[in-house]
This record gives sequence, C-alpha cells and structure tokens, in this order.
Amino acid sequence: MPHENSLPVDVFSERYSTRIRQRALHINVHEMSAVRHTLRLWLPRFCGGRVFIYCDNIAVVAGLNRCSIRGGPMAPLRDIAMLLALNDILIEAIRIDSKSNDLANLLSRGKYEVITNKYPQLAHLKE
Repeated sequence: MPHENSLPVDVFSERYSTRIRQRALHINVHEMSAVRHTLRLWLPRFCGGRVFIYCDNIAVVAGLNRCSIRGGPMAPLRDIAMLLALNDILIEAIRIDSKSNDLANLLSRGKYEVITNKYPQLAHLKE
C-alpha cells in the first residue's frame, strides 16, 4: 500500500453520461461501474499485468476480490471479470479509509481548484 504522504503521479476525471447520472442506482453500482470504466480506459497499460485498485467502498473491494457480489453491482463486475480474463490482468482490491481517498473524492466532485492547491503537481487538470 502506498505511503500516506505519497504523491499521485497521474489521475483522471471524467463525468458519467447524463443518462447514467439520472438513474437512481445504488452507490455500489456506481463504484463498480467506475472500476469497469477505468479498466476500459487504461486497458492497453494493464494487459498482462497486475493492477491494485484502492477503494473506500467495502462491498466493492470484497466483490472485486471474490469476483462475486449480490445485486446491481454484479452486472459491471461480470464485465470486469471478462476484461480481466481476456487481457490476462490480475487485480487486487485494497480497502482504504475515506480520509485517504480524498483525491478521488475531490476528482469525482470536480473540485479542481482545491485539487491544484492541495496537489500542485496536478495543476494541469482542467474542468
């Protein structure tokens, strides 16, 4: 696990489509869908490798590590399992506390001014 004071090297932030944001889905579905989206975006870098996923959602971490979860998050988890198998990717999900997930929370809320003040190395991020 990275040191608490380690600095991020690269991050990204993308908005969900309006169609997805307007649906009243459980937070676990959104979190699992975010992992799926990330894997799709970064797939060329991940092929044949091992990926560590840090997440503050206990259910998603357990689901990723067991490759099973009940309810709505199972649909994106099935997609994740297929992506992993087809591209020879191993993942390990690691639970982090919400305080340690500050950057991800800021990115998901589009708080770019706060991010650039707190993480000057990410000043290149735009809204």
